[in-house]
Amino acid sequence: MISKIMLNKKSVKQSNNLATSELDGSRHQDFEALKEEYEDFPTDPTKGTFTLSNLYPYIFDTLAYVCTYLHNKRFTLSDGVHDVIERRNDVSETHFRTVLRFETFILNGLGKYAKDYKDDFKSQVFKFVGNPLKKKVIRLPNNRIYYTDPIRIDLISMARAEEFGLKEFTAEEKNKEAAQLTNISRSPGSQIEFVAIEYFKPLFESLITPNGSGTTGRCYFIIPEAFQAKIRHNVGLLKEKNIVDQLDSLDTIDMLTAMEARRLFLYLNLHCNGMGNYINIDVVECARSCFRTCLKTAFNGNDYVSIKNHAKIIKKIELAIYLYENMNKNGEMLGVKFLPVKLNQYKTNRQNFSIRVRYL
Repeated sequence: MISKIMLNKKSVKQSNNLATSELDGSRHQDFEALKEEYEDFPTDPTKGTFTLSNLYPYIFDTLAYVCTYLHNKRFTLSDGVHDVIERRNDVSETHFRTVLRFETFILNGLGKYAKDYKDDFKSQVFKFVGNPLKKKVIRLPNNRIYYTDPIRIDLISMARAEEFGLKEFTAEEKNKEAAQLTNISRSPGSQIEFVAIEYFKPLFESLITPNGSGTTGRCYFIIPEAFQAKIRHNVGLLKEKNIVDQLDSLDTIDMLTAMEARRLFLYLNLHCNGMGNYINIDVVECARSCFRTCLKTAFNGNDYVSIKNHAKIIKKIELAIYLYENMNKNGEMLGVKFLPVKLNQYKTNRQNFSIRVRYL
């Protein structure tokens, strides 16, 4: 219920559609009709199945911030007033467009950990621009499937920014920019002032849609701002403190990664209906969404989780629960609806287990 969702200044909205796509690890085989109608359609578009969680999570945290806090903001250029989120009312456009200062773009995605991960985030952006994603298959709820490029990024240099009316620069700044802007595929020496990013509307539009309570947002849940940076920092702390050795049930665990911890929290939110104290989990589905290295495929094409990997998943979830609780104690889970507190296993059924949650 929207009325029960409390947005904190250190939290952002996460679209259900975006989370569903981020966790989708399946491959799609239903493009026969398109291939029959369009002879130039790719022979096997399933090779481009889009897996958001393996790609640039900082960018999506930035866009979550934009859609949560900047959705109604405007700015003035020489040619008039512009929305921060452009194209929202243009039905002919498939993507929103936002232009931000490069430093603002980085800060919105990393929050208080901007200093720690700034270079990494910049490197991701430069790699993205230098080698952009090809069109991918995106599956949304209700089996809606799209074949598109979900993200497009352009970097705007000082000279181009002034040409577009974004900013005026001094002669000294222009000379410095001319000397430094040598190769945008490398972070050192690049003087980038603005980022123009286009993002696929169905993944984000629910966050800026008016709702019945007089605010904005439908079909979303709350996650901490700069979520990936916070998780990465706290996973690093667990490694430093050797927490694994302190938890008896985790003595042989493969260390939980930041991406696995992120996926699991998104997965639990998509499966929590807010009506009970337990979230029931299908092991294979959970592995497919959150722990893909633990998933195997049988000769008949069906996915399964081996006994060994089942034990790994249990240990990873237990460590993730410990991680979330520590983040909460440090004030880094503000605004979330619940925290997982305990994993319950079914002794007679390895295909399912449940996680007890505590509502905040």
